[in-house]
Amino acid sequence: MNCEEFQKQFADYAAGKRTAGMDAHVAGCQACAEDVAMWARLDQWPDEQPSPALRERVADMIRAYRSGAEQGEKPRRPGWFGFLAMRPAFQFGVAVLCIAAGMIGGYEMAGGSRRSAEIAQLQDEVMKTQRMVALSLLQQQSATERLRGVSFSNRVESPDREVIQALIRTVKYDTSVDVRLAAVDALARYSAQPEVRRGILDALAEQQSPLVHIALIDLAVDARLTQAQGVLRNIENDPKMNRFVRERAKWGLQQF
Repeated sequence: MNCEEFQKQFADYAAGKRTAGMDAHVAGCQACAEDVAMWARLDQWPDEQPSPALRERVADMIRAYRSGAEQGEKPRRPGWFGFLAMRPAFQFGVAVLCIAAGMIGGYEMAGGSRRSAEIAQLQDEVMKTQRMVALSLLQQQSATERLRGVSFSNRVESPDREVIQALIRTVKYDTSVDVRLAAVDALARYSAQPEVRRGILDALAEQQSPLVHIALIDLAVDARLTQAQGVLRNIENDPKMNRFVRERAKWGLQQF
């Protein structure tokens, strides 16, 4: 097992689902062993107690979600909290971030240059953890797990090139329309980046799902992606294209 294979299964390893191959890799790889040690340190932190106001907001969100479910609503793009409320692995990831936030707050109150250095190190570890969890979930076979990965990528404050590329690949090639739609929403935050803009253009030209096509047209308009005009004209003039997609392409050209 190499580092890339181990990182894809890191979430399972951290949750205790370990194999002999994983253990052997950790024993011989210092970088991955440090990641495992970092998770062990996080596990030793005391539980952070939420405030009464936070408890009430969470309860309101759960009640709203359950009310929608009871009325037979099936949202096209499930909110991140729906998965938080139902998925233990996602709860674990968010819990880690909450604990880290509490620790950072405690250090800030204590003050001191030494603590400032410790805060910086902790923040770096949290960002590394966020990235690792998002990439691991995006590699899963289950569409539900991949959707959780897209949702978790929104929590990465400074995503690196690997996270951005993973989201672009998801928009282009994921077999689930819901996952692709969620990835389009996630990429909207980074639409000013040249790599993302190229990815939007490529996805527009290759997309097969009408729903995703329309979402990409909206994103191109919002991002003022003038380079998309040629692709939009091709879509508008393609008689084989879905009628609603052609109408949306025409609308998009009018916005430019």
